Order: sequence, then C-alpha cells, then structure tokens
Amino acid sequence: MVEPKNYRIKSFVRERDFLANNFKNSYGYYLLDKPLYKEEIILHLSVDKEDNFVSINVNYANGTVFASFHNPDDRGNNNLYKKVVKAYNKLMSNMKDIFEEIEDENY
Repeated sequence: MVEPKNYRIKSFVRERDFLANNFKNSYGYYLLDKPLYKEEIILHLSVDKEDNFVSINVNYANGTVFASFHNPDDRGNNNLYKKVVKAYNKLMSNMKDIFEEIEDENY
C-alpha cells in the first residue's frame, strides 16, 4: 500500500532555502500551497523553523479535508489517494535542502 512518508525539518535551513522552494514568509512561518492532483487537491505546508514544527494539511480546493490522506481507515483501494500520495512523496523528497525523511512518525 502506498503511504505518505514522514519528514522533519533539517537542522540548519536558511530562509533562502525556503524561498527557493516557493515558500512564503508570513510572521515567522513559512507557508507553501501546492496542488497534488490537478487543482482539486492541495497540499498546505506550514513550517515553524524556530520550533522545528511542520503542519501538513491536504484538502480539496473547496477547503474540506481530503480524509484519505490523513486517515488510514479511509484509504482502501482508492486510486485518487494513491496519485495524491505519490505526488506528495515526490514533492517532499525534492525539497532535500529543507526536509529529511524519517522512519518513525513519533520522532
């Protein structure tokens, strides 16, 4: 089963690394909105660099939660879920200067 990988912020990330990856600086947070499936399903990333905190939300364009991404019980054999997760994993792995993959989600 395809699953979203877990990531954490690297220790020394510069502001220019965030800006080079299209994040916007907003009152101490770095924000990124990226479509994962057409313009219908959007990833909302919020990074608090000071506290090493990442908030990941995947929503439909109308703002409702794409539950399959967040809840394993809703996944089943969902082809849209698989496409979204593959796009998410690719996007996150391409931001190697900001994030690193971790095995333990309770890190």
